Amino acid sequence: MTAGAAELTLALTPWASIAGTAVDSAGHPVVSARGVLEDRRGDYREAYSDSAGHFAFSQVTSGDCVVVLFSRMGEPRRMQVTPRAGEHVELGSVRLVGL
Repeated sequence: MTAGAAELTLALTPWASIAGTAVDSAGHPVVSARGVLEDRRGDYREAYSDSAGHFAFSQVTSGDCVVVLFSRMGEPRRMQVTPRAGEHVELGSVRLVGL
C-alpha cells in the first residue's frame, strides 16, 4: 500500500433463492400465474409460472420477504418467507384458491 491509502475489506453475502409451483384446486399446474416478491428493503420483482406451473426468484436478499401469487381468476395467495444467505427455499405446490 502507498502512503495515505486506506485498506478496504468487503464481506460478500451469497444470495438466496425462492421457488415453487402454482397449482389449481385439482393440483394441476397454473400457467402464467404472476408472482411478486417484496424484500425487506421494499424492492419488488415479478416472475411468471411456466407450463409446469413452476416459478422462481433468484438473487434474493436474506431476511423477511413476501411472495404473492396471482392468477387471472381466484384469490391471490400471500406467503411470508425468511430465507437465509445462500439458502434455496422451496415453497412446493402453492394452491391458488378459486381455480
